[in-house]
Amino acid sequence: MSESNNKQSLIDWFGPIMALLGIFTTLVTFIGEANTIIATPEKLRAASMAGFFIFLMSILWIAFKSPKLKRKLRWPSLILLYLVTMLYAAWVGTWLCKQPLKVDSTEFPIEKGTVSAYLYQGIEEPGVDQGKGYMTVYSSLSEGGYHTAYDLYYQMGQDGEAYAGIALQFQEPQDLTAYNYIELTISFGDQQSRCELFIKDGFGGKNSVVLGDGKFVEAQREAQTVRIPLETYFPSISRKLVREIDLNVNNYLVTGDHSFRVSDIKFTK
Repeated sequence: MSESNNKQSLIDWFGPIMALLGIFTTLVTFIGEANTIIATPEKLRAASMAGFFIFLMSILWIAFKSPKLKRKLRWPSLILLYLVTMLYAAWVGTWLCKQPLKVDSTEFPIEKGTVSAYLYQGIEEPGVDQGKGYMTVYSSLSEGGYHTAYDLYYQMGQDGEAYAGIALQFQEPQDLTAYNYIELTISFGDQQSRCELFIKDGFGGKNSVVLGDGKFVEAQREAQTVRIPLETYFPSISRKLVREIDLNVNNYLVTGDHSFRVSDIKFTK
């Protein structure tokens, strides 16, 4: 009889003991990797699911498997399970929500100002019979921030006037007086490719710099980040009323068929 009671007592306490061991192991692991887990949403979610599973199994054991404990703790434990499950389900629901764009006062991504992108090319202009362009835009949202890339494949003839480009026009002129640089990432299809970067204001002022000739960046296939001082290279524009950014090419810079990609355009302090 005594041996039977001991076995039953062991069965009664098996669930709580395993639950405590599981919770202790989870806590030790979480504390040891706290910085990594908190900083990585995927790891935090995985750790939370493991912890919830251990909690769920423990409550179900107490409520239905332990002959002694289930009489005393069944309903309190089930009520606790219900409340925790509701809270956990609400948190899990936030995983499916779109992450907000991170707001960083030290930089201004151009997409933050609502930008319209359109292609222009010489063959569409009266009196200009050369200059073709083909534009592709890639956009993604990662780590709470927008990432947009603009590809231009162009064909420049040797005779007469030829040009093509991508115009990035703000829906409303932007006051960018708080920023001192324009920064972007660029890659080229080949070593002969070029890109002329224009900034235009609402008063008709504009300045430009050429990218790919070695002054700021070489024409390479690998992506390179460029940071250009506005006061030095764009002195004629009013930073209080920035209207447009152009990614341009013409046959004074290069002829033939080439391409480039520009991404993550932003103004920085």
